[in-house]
Amino acid sequence: MNTGQTMITVLALALLSVITMRYYDTVGQSGRTLSKMGAGFTATTIATSVLEQVENCAFDAYSDTANSALDSTRFTKPDKLGLEAGDPPKWDWKHYDDVDDFNNDTIPITPGWMNEVYLVALQVYYVNPYGNIETKIRGSSDKATYVKRIDVKVWRSVPKLDSAEVFDTVQVSNLHGYFFYNPM
Repeated sequence: MNTGQTMITVLALALLSVITMRYYDTVGQSGRTLSKMGAGFTATTIATSVLEQVENCAFDAYSDTANSALDSTRFTKPDKLGLEAGDPPKWDWKHYDDVDDFNNDTIPITPGWMNEVYLVALQVYYVNPYGNIETKIRGSSDKATYVKRIDVKVWRSVPKLDSAEVFDTVQVSNLHGYFFYNPM
């Protein structure tokens, strides 16, 4: 083999190495993209499930036991939203009996089919149904009303993503209103 053939062989191997490294980099990027997409899909599923769980609870601790229409002045005061004094500790779904028990709570959830941990942050507050209910600052009410807004935020905490990659938090909000119907 002469010098020219050796140089061509070295160049061919270098070109093959560059192509191979580029291929594996693309495969790796696809894997990270799929992982982020899967995390977003799972976070959306968790947010929906948690929101449904919250909506299955009574509107307020007082409306849970009442059998007649209530005046909104009897509802839990806005600064007292959260677990009541007699409620059991957090993170046991069956012990949350009304919507505002979830206020300012962060719940870790591990889906049974995967090895990931998602954090769910909940906020519950009264809103003025005649105001701007899209934003907390202008839409929130400093007095009890017949409408509560539930904000659910979900993000994957384990495994952590690369610092260069940012996984957006899934945010879901819903309004929960109190309406008493008595057919008699």
